[in-house]
Amino acid sequence: MPAPRRAYAHAPTSDVAAPSRRAAEDRVSTYSSRELRVLIASAGLDADGCGTKAELRQRAREAAALLAKPGRVRRTRRHDDDSGDDESCVGSEVPLKPPKRTKATKAAAAPRRRRRDRDAEPPASGPSLVRRLLAFGWLGFAVAAVVALGWVVIGGSGGGVHGGDRLGAPPPPPRRAPSAAAPWRADLFADSPPPPPLASPPPPPPPPASEPPPPAPPPILAATCDTCSPWPPTSSPPPPPSPLPAPPSPPRPPPPLPPAPPPQRLADRLNARFKRSPTAVDWPASGALPAAGILVHQLDGYENHDTPWQPAVNKMDISGSIIFAAQKIGGNPLALFGGVGGYVMRPHDPWAPQRAGAAVRCGNGGDAGGSCHFFCEEPDASKWVDANGDVARDWPGDGNNNGCSWRPADFRVYLARVTAYQQATARLYYNEITIDATSWRRDPEGAIEAIFIIKGAERKKANDIRDLHQRYKARFGLGDDFPLLELDLAKWGAPFRSL
Repeated sequence: MPAPRRAYAHAPTSDVAAPSRRAAEDRVSTYSSRELRVLIASAGLDADGCGTKAELRQRAREAAALLAKPGRVRRTRRHDDDSGDDESCVGSEVPLKPPKRTKATKAAAAPRRRRRDRDAEPPASGPSLVRRLLAFGWLGFAVAAVVALGWVVIGGSGGGVHGGDRLGAPPPPPRRAPSAAAPWRADLFADSPPPPPLASPPPPPPPPASEPPPPAPPPILAATCDTCSPWPPTSSPPPPPSPLPAPPSPPRPPPPLPPAPPPQRLADRLNARFKRSPTAVDWPASGALPAAGILVHQLDGYENHDTPWQPAVNKMDISGSIIFAAQKIGGNPLALFGGVGGYVMRPHDPWAPQRAGAAVRCGNGGDAGGSCHFFCEEPDASKWVDANGDVARDWPGDGNNNGCSWRPADFRVYLARVTAYQQATARLYYNEITIDATSWRRDPEGAIEAIFIIKGAERKKANDIRDLHQRYKARFGLGDDFPLLELDLAKWGAPFRSL
């Protein structure tokens, strides 16, 4: 059985001042476990046997007391209690005797002592350097004179190149402040109070207030002599850009339509339009029939046999004539292309846009064979005569004399020329207006305004027209407001009446 280890007393010695020890113990009570272990290790002690934080604090107090005493070291020994089973977190304090000084130790310590003395010696200033140089005789005296002269020229009583530093030596680096991350250092356990906290840097000054720009220098006056040119040369400012043209004003909306005329009987409405001359209105280029004059179609066999109120299927054009009161010449009757009756074509009605009305394709001063020819040149609308400056002398009186057909937009001029020619020659004859069969076939009710019988027609043919009128009314669901009319060719004032 091994001999029991020697137990060392761990009580601190009495050479440590009481205030210093109490200050160290107060600081130790605020350390964490890691800081306690570092403090114990810095004093050379061992904390392996310390299981609780209270034991660590006790061991750290011993380490702090040991670090505060000069000439003392700490040695940690574990000792067994009477049973020899447990280990205790205690240590022993052993005073160390200084070793004996021999010749060998003195010789080894001499260089270290000289180096320590040299490092502790303050740097030589200019005057001290001169005094050292004078000790080397006349050569040193010469060097000292040069050094002294340089020192006087530089002008520093502190001398030296760096003002009090050793000649030619750089200034020593600044001493680094002790780190605050090592709270176990011995100087932390001194009696002096902890250093005050560093003052926070002053806040930056506020930005200067914006100042108004300095006034512009006065302009340089131009030369007043006649031969001098002004300086600096002045240039007139560029002219302002021309304003943009005003946008075009939007087109004015069309004037509102006048109120619709009161309803009239069919015969009265046609007699009123008969007195309105087609030479006094504009004809649209689209061929829409204006409400002036009466455009009629005489039954001529070119109608559909099953539905005679429509043109035949293979017909693109179908003939008609326009009659109006201004055509009257003496006692002549109205001029029509034979027949016993037919249809009155409906003009375009702005108050009933759902019905387009009949449309025309072309016109001629006389018989054209039921179709359009090549179109005539555009006439001079300011003249009602032909190109010779007089009323046309050749039939049919439109001034063309070549059988051409009129465009719808030229109806007003050519009808006026033909009428003037007939009045001058006292020859009344029918004109031929070609009706658009396609639009008529598509909307027969919209194209037909009335059905008429010529007064004095043969009884059998007149009965056929009466039968057509009844079939038409039944087909389109018409009533008494669509009567059968009679056209009196000799009655120029009111040629239509209801039967």
